Amino acid sequence: MKMRHLYTLAIVLLLLLLAYVSWYLFMKKQDVVLHTYSNTTYGVSFSYPDTYKLTETKAQGAQSGTIVTLLEKGATIPKDGEGPTAITIGMYNGMGTSSSPTLLSWVRSSPYANFNLSKTATPGTTTVGNQPALLYTWDGLYQGTSLATTYKGNVILFTVTYNGETDLKKRSDFTDLIASVRWGDVTSGTTTRK
Repeated sequence: MKMRHLYTLAIVLLLLLLAYVSWYLFMKKQDVVLHTYSNTTYGVSFSYPDTYKLTETKAQGAQSGTIVTLLEKGATIPKDGEGPTAITIGMYNGMGTSSSPTLLSWVRSSPYANFNLSKTATPGTTTVGNQPALLYTWDGLYQGTSLATTYKGNVILFTVTYNGETDLKKRSDFTDLIASVRWGDVTSGTTTRK
């Protein structure tokens, strides 16, 4: 009987702890200033918290395009080493040089996609801003989650890299970014999420 009370008490304490953590994370997101990135060439826009610094570079390698990197402010980039975990959005011109260009063939063959590091044979399906997308996780130097989609014949690859399953903040920011994606006529600006 005493053991049963201990189990009940442990479950109640665990539920209270989960409720507190949920409340804390919810309250922490209440006054986040959001910036909106827009790219009229690729017709995509998304929002991201002002706790990130955005950089835009040209894609290096076989396929031209633009890569947006979101690094947490204050993150240090090691000299001559791998960068820190980040959120990246790669926008690539066309589907590459495949003879039968499909999004799946691009994901499987492009070095940008990191699909060769995935433990699954076929990515899952989802949507990004009402566009069909492929979803997969992979594990290399960091763990990563990627969503690939196409818009106007170009590949848009959204990726978050993180240090293990407990790296919740960046993954949560990535989920919010994906939910904010808009296609077509895009504009930029800053908003405060309340």
